Amino acid sequence: MIGLMEECTMSMISKWESLLTESKGGVLDLLIDQDLRSLSAYIISRACFGSSYAQGKSTFVKLRAMQEVMSKPSLLFGLPNIRWLPTKSNREIRRLKKEVENLILKVVKDRQEESLKDGKNSKDLL
Repeated sequence: MIGLMEECTMSMISKWESLLTESKGGVLDLLIDQDLRSLSAYIISRACFGSSYAQGKSTFVKLRAMQEVMSKPSLLFGLPNIRWLPTKSNREIRRLKKEVENLILKVVKDRQEESLKDGKNSKDLL
């Protein structure tokens, strides 16, 4: 999988280099957190599922939304069994969790059908 990681990373670096050449004076401020998050998601989706980031983008968007909801401070934090209360954030977390699970199961099901049709295995973890 190292070659796959290198290929994905080189495409991101090429994007940064093109932004640098387009900038005036050869100086550029980059906010790399979104690029690194996208790179990680792209590598994970290619290595695990053999799909591109575009195909798994909705899954990673929902995971990011769930992360943001879960990281919001709560007045009830620390109380035992708080996750079972039907608060707005808990309902949102459950909804996003179910959507992510359904998206992943869809990818698995599609892959199973594809391998039954083709009769060949892909070079990914799935």
